[in-house]
Amino acid sequence: MNELKAYLLGRSTRSEYWIGVVCMTMACMVANFLLRNPTLVSGLSFIPWAVIASRRLRDFGRSPWWCVSTVVGGFVLGLVAGVINAFVQAGGGAAPLTPPLMMLGYGLVNWGVIIFIGSQKSVAPGARASTSSEEAALLNTFD
Repeated sequence: MNELKAYLLGRSTRSEYWIGVVCMTMACMVANFLLRNPTLVSGLSFIPWAVIASRRLRDFGRSPWWCVSTVVGGFVLGLVAGVINAFVQAGGGAAPLTPPLMMLGYGLVNWGVIIFIGSQKSVAPGARASTSSEEAALLNTFD
């Protein structure tokens, strides 16, 4: 269990991060091809994506809670698309934002976040004064 804590609370270099991103992308593409259910694959792959991203976020001095930004971004995108479709359909037109177009937009939001996370420069482990207290708080959470 301590090894799992150390991994989850650890840091990753740019190369470790990008290897993880490539492997997860390929795994998701294969799962989408085999299962033909992108919603299920997205739901199942959220935790591994969050682990990969949180390690990288921690490496450049950000909170791992930024991983939630992809969920919030997708929710906001879906809400905006739903409102636009409702107004257009109320006027007698066809819905301009179809589910494939909405999934494309959500994918672009996610990849934008992924590229931002991976491109950040690493910081030294002691660069932030609050790093040790944050790690201690996270360790207490898992105990």
